[in-house]
Amino acid sequence: MKMPIVLRGTYEKEIDNAVNLLNDKNKEIARLKDELAVSNKIKESLEIRNSKLSTKLTAVLDKTEELEQQITDHKEYAGEIINKKDRLTYRLEKTMKERNQLEDANHELHQDLVQANAKVQSYKRDNVTLGKIYNNMNRKLWCNQESKRQLAKLATEILDAEKINKNYIAGYLSEIAMRLGGGEQYEFIELGNE
Repeated sequence: MKMPIVLRGTYEKEIDNAVNLLNDKNKEIARLKDELAVSNKIKESLEIRNSKLSTKLTAVLDKTEELEQQITDHKEYAGEIINKKDRLTYRLEKTMKERNQLEDANHELHQDLVQANAKVQSYKRDNVTLGKIYNNMNRKLWCNQESKRQLAKLATEILDAEKINKNYIAGYLSEIAMRLGGGEQYEFIELGNE
């Protein structure tokens, strides 16, 4: 529609202003549309990323729950191991105490054994000495018995003899005297002829 010329001049500035304003608004709208498109792309990208992160978060949460369960299981197992370690430590301490007591008893027994061995050695020496004394006494007893027998024989011969040879009697007595007291030597004075 065509405007009258009068109106045209009066409103031309306003129309130009309005057209300029509309152009500016259209440019602003176009710019906003571009920004909206960019924002929508960013939003889509963020939604995709959010979805991926949500999936990863779900996986991480599942893994966290699994790890928490494993930690709980390990804590229970660690508790059992600690209890077992405590029991074994107690048994080890008890065994070490018993071992120390046995070592002390063994040491005492060893000391007793050393003393007993010393006594046995002393008894062996005493036994050897007693054996020598016994043999010596036995020899002396035999010699004395033999001397007694020979003296009795000599006495019988002297009583039965008509003539006595003093040298024969002295030699015989000397032989008997050698046996007296276990065979120690005694000096006899030789008797002269009377």
